[in-house]
Amino acid sequence: MLFQELRFLERFKAAKRCGFGAVEISTPELFQHSPQEVASILDAEGLECVLFNMPAGDWAAGERGLAAQAARKGDFEAALQQAAEYVKPLRCPRVHCLAGLHGCRDTYRSNLARAVEVLGAQGAEVVIEPINQRSMPGYHLASFPEAAATISEVAAGLAEEQRGKLKLLFDVFHCQILHGDLTMNLRKYAAP
Repeated sequence: MLFQELRFLERFKAAKRCGFGAVEISTPELFQHSPQEVASILDAEGLECVLFNMPAGDWAAGERGLAAQAARKGDFEAALQQAAEYVKPLRCPRVHCLAGLHGCRDTYRSNLARAVEVLGAQGAEVVIEPINQRSMPGYHLASFPEAAATISEVAAGLAEEQRGKLKLLFDVFHCQILHGDLTMNLRKYAAP
């Protein structure tokens, strides 16, 4: 992540100065600002927001997502509604739904279906990202085959018009650590 030494809203100017045309917002600081305030800065700098992470619980306390946390369904729903408020103002086409640590498979799948319903209605895709255990010990989704299976299983229960709204966020860093063989895995998991 770039520009961590700067305050959140100053990072957009820095990104533009460095020649970027688009940004990913992966930090929880997004939700400390109104959607309109962030959208205004993106517009002023001529930047596109291509992805942001949903609220992931108490990051400072070690939480890393809510989607697979069976005891946190209410918190997940609140985070989902908060994320939905940012999609249209930021004109963001995709939202990363973090699973959290040591989660529940069934809760994860039902919450992903709910995320597709809510965020899809706002015009966004939902993405999930396998994260290696070295970088985030205990993360619920730690394999690309498991991510692909999760997407297939959730999609099977969605309405036809929603099926393409749940996708894999392919991070080469995590794939290399988890599975190696980047070229073959890119071929295997890349969208057509």
